[in-house]
Amino acid sequence: MYSTIKNFIDYLNDSMERIKRDVVDRAVKRPFRTMVVSDERDLQRVVERKNLIRILSVPEEEWKLHGEIFIQYDYLSEMLEDSPLNARGMFTIVQRLLEKNLATNIVNQDARCFDIRGIDKYEFTYMTRDEFLAFVRSDEYGRLKEKEESLLTEDEKKKLEEFDRYSDLHPLDIAPFIEAHKLIKEHYFDKKDSFDKDDVGIFLSAIKGFGLSDNIIDSFRSLLLKEISKRHRKNEVVEGPLHVVSNPVVEKPMMDRKEYNLIERELRKYFDIRTMEVVSPLDLDRQIYCIGLLIRLGFSDDKIIDVLKIMNKDGYSYENPISMFVALYEKLEYYKDVDGIKEAIEIMLGAMQEIMSIGNEDYEEWKEFLNDEMLSTLKLIPKTYDYEIERAKRGSK
Repeated sequence: MYSTIKNFIDYLNDSMERIKRDVVDRAVKRPFRTMVVSDERDLQRVVERKNLIRILSVPEEEWKLHGEIFIQYDYLSEMLEDSPLNARGMFTIVQRLLEKNLATNIVNQDARCFDIRGIDKYEFTYMTRDEFLAFVRSDEYGRLKEKEESLLTEDEKKKLEEFDRYSDLHPLDIAPFIEAHKLIKEHYFDKKDSFDKDDVGIFLSAIKGFGLSDNIIDSFRSLLLKEISKRHRKNEVVEGPLHVVSNPVVEKPMMDRKEYNLIERELRKYFDIRTMEVVSPLDLDRQIYCIGLLIRLGFSDDKIIDVLKIMNKDGYSYENPISMFVALYEKLEYYKDVDGIKEAIEIMLGAMQEIMSIGNEDYEEWKEFLNDEMLSTLKLIPKTYDYEIERAKRGSK
């Protein structure tokens, strides 16, 4: 990992020097050596690279105290594609930045977040602009927040007051990022040795919403699916004389009454098969879990479809359209050949990018748009429930 990060930082340094040389070379050829808009954009690219080097260089043991959250994945996407890194190397960089964000405890974020982009319009009263940047980009702020108030010096109190004033004037809503990082943690980092295809789909949908390009997402998909395949092949090797089991046939014993009752009791937490009623609201994953239990109880596909129709009568249970889109993305992909669904997926991915644009004034409007588009698209899916049954059977083998 560390050699990959070093190689990427070396590339960023070389890239910065190349961009600066190009800007100077172009400027000296113009009358009066003037700068144009394209030059300013290139100099901004230098700033972006310098900032990324700083973030990647923060030691892991200091991550927790660095409250800064990396959000510029659209810029990162351009840098990764321009770099000599392969898919594994690019994934290493993205993974490290996600790990650093998670180390700030973003999934349980109750602290105020601020938008650093307002710094040039803010009138500082105690610190200078550069002193403030150094304060928030180091571990000093984190250390002072953990310090008892009675032990703070006058200087430290004034620094924290300056931070509070800036935060009040330039607040930042990171709710979409928090939601996405919860899914990233749950479906990848908490399951590094056990994630499956469904986890890969949810994980990639979440990071795609940050602004990573389709090419990068596709390369990550291939990489992670290869890991799953490799893990499956490894698990097929049995003890004793070394050989690989190919399509082993396992004879399932007849289920006794005690086991049947245990499975039915577990199912009854969510769905009562005696009254055919939903006991608690169900999202897609819970529905599929229940189907797996029904399969173990010997229910036919036709009977399972009857149950699913009841489960879906009032729709899925999700906190917001962002969670719903990410959770149902794989299902939408499964039915993308149905008229209208592929186009709808592209529209909703665009909406997700708008929602994930920190500081977007139209956040609520885009969220409502995503919700309406999601509900309309779900109506296009055939009520055969092939996806749910297929996934449940795959998981119950």
